[in-house]
Amino acid sequence: MLTKIWLEPPLAIARVGGSPVPCVCFHWTVNDLAPAGSGRTLLMPAETLRMDADGVVSSFMPNEILFRDADGIRPACPFFKLHAEWREDGAVRRGPVTPALLERAGLTAADLRWTVTVGNHKASHFTLSPGDRIDASVELRGDETARTPLLGRSPGEAADPLVELDRPVPMGAVQLSRPTADAPEVRLRFFAPAGACYGPRDLSDRMADAAARGVIGEWDGFALPPDRLILNPQAGWVGFSPELTGQPPLGPGDQRVNPTALFALLEDVTPEGLAITRSLGLVDDVGDGVVRCEVEGLPPAIARIVVGPPDFAPDRRHPVSLADTLTDREDREAARTGDVPLDDLGAMMRDIFERAFETSDLMNKDAQNDRSHRTNAFIFNPASSPFTPEQVEAMLWPQPDPERTAAHRAAPLELSEAGRRKHRRQSAIETLEDRLRENPGLIDAWVRSPLDPNPFFDRRMPALMRGSDGRPFHLTRRQWELLHRWARALRTAAPPQT
Repeated sequence: MLTKIWLEPPLAIARVGGSPVPCVCFHWTVNDLAPAGSGRTLLMPAETLRMDADGVVSSFMPNEILFRDADGIRPACPFFKLHAEWREDGAVRRGPVTPALLERAGLTAADLRWTVTVGNHKASHFTLSPGDRIDASVELRGDETARTPLLGRSPGEAADPLVELDRPVPMGAVQLSRPTADAPEVRLRFFAPAGACYGPRDLSDRMADAAARGVIGEWDGFALPPDRLILNPQAGWVGFSPELTGQPPLGPGDQRVNPTALFALLEDVTPEGLAITRSLGLVDDVGDGVVRCEVEGLPPAIARIVVGPPDFAPDRRHPVSLADTLTDREDREAARTGDVPLDDLGAMMRDIFERAFETSDLMNKDAQNDRSHRTNAFIFNPASSPFTPEQVEAMLWPQPDPERTAAHRAAPLELSEAGRRKHRRQSAIETLEDRLRENPGLIDAWVRSPLDPNPFFDRRMPALMRGSDGRPFHLTRRQWELLHRWARALRTAAPPQT
């Protein structure tokens, strides 16, 4: 008798790609930090599962990692495995669900009911109109193992649905496994969509009109393939302008979007001369969703699926990962009270600074420094700021002198080159330990604290990076506290023997 079911993993990230072949599995190994090394994390292939057209799962060890082939970027297509708890011979047991386990419980695969639902609600988030939602859902019996597409549509009862019933947006596909002796576990695989963009059926006419009125701007020459012009031109999202709907402008503090203007728009002017922002009406096939499996008499097994863009730099690890963020939410107190040895703290900090080096090496810091200067100037309010314009300007690195020719510069991207050298030096844990023993206050001078009250971009790490809220990026609270804890431990520990 089954007493509980659940899915592993409870959260998975799918990544879009136009190739029909999913990306193989890989893992990170040691960093190439030799004097002449690349500084990048090395990637190694890992055992990979594949699923054929009938749902049969097999495993193989790839001898190469391809992120792109002749058909495009290879998508990341995660598996979800069904697990159960049951009582047998007076004991509580746990493990993956298989046909043999279902048979002992008096069930078959057909008794499993699966539902997968994904949605893209970005447009309705702006317009506040239900007709601009895009949702896709499929229901499957456990013995239905053909690949099933997820077709996104807007609510049919809406007056002007963005995605009409006969012109759906492909949002990926799902497939259940057909258990075999070699792979008996019950699994569901989510196949990510291509990562395509879709527009209204009259997009060409709208672009031509904008060009004729001189408001085409950076969108001059933009076009989509005819088969992707499927959206309803009468939907609220097409041509949406907050200034014309009585909603506040999409500026700082707007709860619908922060940072601002994260969608395709034109800077337009009404016949009355009012300056407005107007949506081009574009949407993509990316969405978030829920995977659900039910057995009669038990609470359902539920997992989350998030669809995101390709990882264009898989050998560069971000200083704050999804795992860091989740751990900060679930286990922050352990970082404060747990007995963490100095060596373990040092290993954690080495990892953070190595990731900072990898991310920094990926950035055009000169361009980001210029953007940060412009952002600081935009948010500066002389009536309420405790700083002067000169002080705000000095928080960042100086901008290049336009009179200085390329021949007189140390490098084409001077700030990027200087940052690469400094981050490479700080990724050596011994260098950090020595500097913090000599000057414990460097942590607060170097690293921005979470929710720092200073709203301006400055030189503190992670510098020149913007968070999802538009403010300067920072480490998680747990990472920041562990960093301070490590610095304190270095001061109290015995100095290294020389």
